[in-house]
Amino acid sequence: MTRAPLDRVHAAAIELVRPRLADFGHIWRDGPRRMAEATGRQLAAMAAGNHAHLEEASVHRLAPPPGERRMGCCGTLGTYLR
Repeated sequence: MTRAPLDRVHAAAIELVRPRLADFGHIWRDGPRRMAEATGRQLAAMAAGNHAHLEEASVHRLAPPPGERRMGCCGTLGTYLR
């Protein structure tokens, strides 16, 4: 069995997203990566017995997002725009 058809699909997918790669990179760096690095610093601090970061904790409540809800992977989904 040849992988050529799948390779063509993968190449086409890359071409579709290529114009947005810089945007995706910013989203990843400013979101998931930044939070993962913060978690790493917190874990290291706790391992050293430092709990100062816990004093930064707070509770927030957001109003439900406006607009119609739609189906998501885990039930209905309401999206918040940033």
